[in-house]
Amino acid sequence: MDISKAFRATLPALRDDQVEHLRRWSVNNCAHALLFRESSAVGPLSGRVVLMALRDRPRTAASHARTVRAALRRRGIDDTRLRGKWLHLITPPAANGPQRDEDAAISGADADDVCVVPLR
Repeated sequence: MDISKAFRATLPALRDDQVEHLRRWSVNNCAHALLFRESSAVGPLSGRVVLMALRDRPRTAASHARTVRAALRRRGIDDTRLRGKWLHLITPPAANGPQRDEDAAISGADADDVCVVPLR
């Protein structure tokens, strides 16, 4: 059974207010989270929403899926459109998103080095 602290959930198109509710949930319930739209189309229901999150302890994909479904239902967001493989386990570094050039220089430091990184 695979477990991970991090997951990537691809959700159907959500309204902007629903995305904001999900963003607030992820701030309160995840150690780190990224929430973004997959496409660049314009409109109230444009593009699928992707949630990449890091939780406090390792869990199975089913456990993460139950947590996300419950969060959507509590916020009045329809979760019946979530079918198939909509949630995947990922490695914790992948939950941080793509690295920028300055981050790549920091990650190249030795494991014993202490590095202070500003939060964005």
